[in-house]
Amino acid sequence: MNRDFLGDAHDWMKGAIFRRLLEAKVIKNFAADPMSTDEEPWSPVEYELYAALLQVGPEQIIRHSCSLRGKRQAYFRELRHQGDLFLDPDIGIRTGSSGSLYKYVRPSEVVELATQGSERLVIVYQHIRGQTRSDRLAVVQNAFSGPGNCLEAAVYGSASVALVFAALDRRRVRMAHDVLRDFLGPYAEKRVTLWECQVT
Repeated sequence: MNRDFLGDAHDWMKGAIFRRLLEAKVIKNFAADPMSTDEEPWSPVEYELYAALLQVGPEQIIRHSCSLRGKRQAYFRELRHQGDLFLDPDIGIRTGSSGSLYKYVRPSEVVELATQGSERLVIVYQHIRGQTRSDRLAVVQNAFSGPGNCLEAAVYGSASVALVFAALDRRRVRMAHDVLRDFLGPYAEKRVTLWECQVT
């Protein structure tokens, strides 16, 4: 997340989805990590705005002393929250070798966070550009299909962004999937999909 995009339409979308899932008790003990890529730390006002946009309390926003730009391992060691977790990288899940690493989260990092609790749900923001939604999400899905990276996941996607809901526990993923599909009704088919773990 970069402060230049704070408050854009995507933040409103995230908040609306999280509110729906919180009300349905699908996500619990929830915290969000903005994964800031800014060189200067965010101000308290920026953290408060981010929390309001996500429709959660300010205490649910994780703050770091280490930077993704230079101390990545230390940054992830600071993630001590034990409940469900939202990661908000600038671009999303890294599936190739190009681009600045600090703008992404690696599949292995998502897996490591998901395996810290057998029922934990990890939600990841995914930007889509330069490809169709289905093509980009197929590449992301493939990143979670190899040995050691296998997670169950549900995806809520639009033409430009998606949220990936990943967990070891298929039941947690299915709950998120079902609530979103029930809410959208006949419009769910093109928005909400379920990925099953396929070890290749």
